[in-house]
Amino acid sequence: MGLAVFETMLVVSLWMLVSDFVNRVQLYAREIQLRQVWHCRTLLFDELSSLHWRTQPAGGSLVFRTATTKAILSHFSWPTVDRLEFVRHGRNLVPQELQSG
Repeated sequence: MGLAVFETMLVVSLWMLVSDFVNRVQLYAREIQLRQVWHCRTLLFDELSSLHWRTQPAGGSLVFRTATTKAILSHFSWPTVDRLEFVRHGRNLVPQELQSG
């Protein structure tokens, strides 16, 4: 039993390390690319139906919605300077009427 718990915790720890290094966000003039462990999503700003800014969990997250897709970007592990710069760019790139939170 103890070995199974150890192996489970080891797998979870490795998963967290891999996901931290693999997650990438790239902002362009008309789109955002979210690259995560299992998939890569490209969302066009013209197709966004809403963008919700959340302050919880700690550090915050963004919920992007289009007619067919929902993507969540957590930025709790980002340095404060990067987080604030992303918020500034995000507020400028997405029309104000689509934003909430």
